[in-house]
Amino acid sequence: MACVLGRIRTCGLQFRKLTLYPAELRGLLAKEYGNIAKLTIVRILSKLFAVILNAKCLIRACEELGVSYKQLDKFGNFVAVGKKPHYFVNFSTPLNDQGAVLICRDKGFCHDALKDVVNMPETLQFLDPKVGSEFKQYAVHSSEKEIANEVLESLDLPVVVKPGRGALSNNVELCRSRRDVIKAFKQIFSRKLPYSYVALAQQYIDPEKEYRVITAGGKVKIVYEKAKTEVAKGNNVMNPRFWEGSKSVDIDEGEEIFSRLQEFVQPAIDQIDLGWGAMDILLDKKGELWFLEINDSPKFEFYVEHNGEDKLVEVYKEAVQSLTLLDS
Repeated sequence: MACVLGRIRTCGLQFRKLTLYPAELRGLLAKEYGNIAKLTIVRILSKLFAVILNAKCLIRACEELGVSYKQLDKFGNFVAVGKKPHYFVNFSTPLNDQGAVLICRDKGFCHDALKDVVNMPETLQFLDPKVGSEFKQYAVHSSEKEIANEVLESLDLPVVVKPGRGALSNNVELCRSRRDVIKAFKQIFSRKLPYSYVALAQQYIDPEKEYRVITAGGKVKIVYEKAKTEVAKGNNVMNPRFWEGSKSVDIDEGEEIFSRLQEFVQPAIDQIDLGWGAMDILLDKKGELWFLEINDSPKFEFYVEHNGEDKLVEVYKEAVQSLTLLDS
């Protein structure tokens, strides 16, 4: 495995010059290494090349605008922009304040902050019954079984159980029975990484389509559908981007659904003064929109893989221009 990771790192250093996207690299690795630790390799690739892609588009935006920048690490993922300077670190940008970042990264905070301004699934929050003694006063339930009882009293099956913090649909489960609910909470509270001391039970929305909305400078810039062509398999049933045959389909600004989504998410953007982020939105089978969550430091490889990077570079240009205006 060490040699595999070494080769991945080497490819990563060449990535910006080769314009070689994750799907192509997965194919190259599969050809050379077969199915050795396939899931681990895919996850590493996803994280590594998403970081590199974000920095690649940022640097291209700076170069096209004639704005000064400096790469501060040998991998090019820590970039200082402008004279001030403003720091872009891995996926993160200087466009959100600390409060907005915390709201985006905690699904419970996100629900509490936005539930009154945008349509969201009914959500319950639970503290790990085995939480440390210093927090025991906040623990309402003594076991996952007690938690399951409250969930079933409040929500209809199926329900979605997810960690309060996390990404890539890790430990997100669609539960169709009491046993499923108990198992899902036990998994989240098992203290295995990634561990979250808060878990959520959420009303399940049967989706017709799922969209991602990218915002910069408080405005919607990119909308795409997470389109799926196959039945979901494996552990990522809740995230269409991991389905076989899934793809991102860019939505043009002139399309009705773009305008509808723009109008739908704007109150959420304004509520927390979101300067940069990606919002996940469901359209249910009755045509109603539902706001799921926000990512303050999104990855873009899934979008770029199917749509190219030009549109994303334009978004980074706007971000860079908004920052450099503050310096003038």
